[in-house]
Amino acid sequence: MTKIPTFKLNDGTEIPSFGFGVFQIPADGSTYKAVLEALKIGYRHIDTAAVYFNEAEVGKAIRDSGIPRDEIWVTSKLWLQDYAYEDAKKAIDTSLNKLGLDYIDLYLIHQPYGKVDEVWKAMAEKYGKDVSQIILRFEHQEGVVVFPKSVHEARIKSNKDIFDFELTSDEMDAIRGLDKNGEGMHDPDAPGVEEMLLNAFDIHAND
Repeated sequence: MTKIPTFKLNDGTEIPSFGFGVFQIPADGSTYKAVLEALKIGYRHIDTAAVYFNEAEVGKAIRDSGIPRDEIWVTSKLWLQDYAYEDAKKAIDTSLNKLGLDYIDLYLIHQPYGKVDEVWKAMAEKYGKDVSQIILRFEHQEGVVVFPKSVHEARIKSNKDIFDFELTSDEMDAIRGLDKNGEGMHDPDAPGVEEMLLNAFDIHAND
């Protein structure tokens, strides 16, 4: 089983550089099953968020995996709705309770306020990898912690299979050149985006 490399954070902590994301996986047992499968095949970094509405299934899968808690890195995120100080404190406790964990390794501000859209298929032939794997490898070499998401066992496995090759500097530059105006498809600073996101979800609707 390939060991996933880590990146060193400013405080010296080693964070797994590659993880499993659960965005848009339903909390109908699908998240539980997918996370359990990801952990089974070697993923050790799970990324969730309050607004994904599936923290409980993530936590249950972690507990049922049989893997020691200190061997799994858990990332979750605070939604815009709870950015006020007291609300944020409550939100952290809520996430911990839903996850059923004593601590969260990394807790992020989900949307900060106040990439590549394609690659050459000639690469997906040179390395014997598909487009998704090339993009994931590119982001890894850029020093980005990535969280590919899938509910399909084969894709969960293939997404992790990116550590047996390395893109050349020319290939990295070529992919960087695909960026338009230095921004991705989602520009958090665009007018109206903050309001749109804030109104898109009510994470306390069922409280």
